[in-house]
Amino acid sequence: MEENKTEESAVGTRLGKLLLQKGIENTETAHYEARIKHLEQENETLEQKNETLEQKNETLEQKNETLKQTLEQKNETLKQENETLEQKIETLKQENGTLEQKNETLKQENGTLEQKIESLGQENGTLEQKIESLGQKIETLKRENEAGRQENENLRQENKTLSEESARQKEHIRQMETEKASNIDALFKKAIRELKKENYIDAMGLLQAVLIYEPENMKAMINLAVAYAELAYYDRAKKVLHEVIDHEPDNEIAKKNLDILSG
Repeated sequence: MEENKTEESAVGTRLGKLLLQKGIENTETAHYEARIKHLEQENETLEQKNETLEQKNETLEQKNETLKQTLEQKNETLKQENETLEQKIETLKQENGTLEQKNETLKQENGTLEQKIESLGQENGTLEQKIESLGQKIETLKRENEAGRQENENLRQENKTLSEESARQKEHIRQMETEKASNIDALFKKAIRELKKENYIDAMGLLQAVLIYEPENMKAMINLAVAYAELAYYDRAKKVLHEVIDHEPDNEIAKKNLDILSG
């Protein structure tokens, strides 16, 4: 308080000197007037500060309201996000339970696969043994194949020889058949000559010989029937003529001779 009074006294003294310089003699009154003006200025300044503070306070209240609204919105958003997170957590828990079940299943499957792998390893060992055995068999087959190839070559040579021999045999048979045909034709002609000479027994023997080689020689059969008929073997003659007609229904000679024998 003493310091304030000293300051106020100093201020009043300075004001008094200023008033004297300006021609104001009543320094006592001037001191109070200056003091009042000073207080008025300070009051005006305080009012301005107060007004500024009120404006700031209003601004702060507006900001505070805005912050409250923002915080409420954020709080609501956080609540919603929290609910979403709780739902996600619940979902993750369920998924985790499912994953644990899958993990257990995979463990069991892994155990099964390990058993299968072990089994396959054993089977692989067996297969290797079989492959080795097959390799030995293949080697044996190769040797046998080589022997078979050699044997096949020998068979080809033999087949060639047999083919040549067969060709010779066929040629020989052809020649024999030619000779046979020639001989049969000679026998038939001789039989006809014997019939004309009425040597029926010789003709019968020769015609029977022709039919041994050519059972379906119709001419020989008809002439044999004639020889039978001349020798009074009528049943044999008829039988032979019937056989001719069975083979050749339109053979007129056989029909005519059969009619003569039947009449």
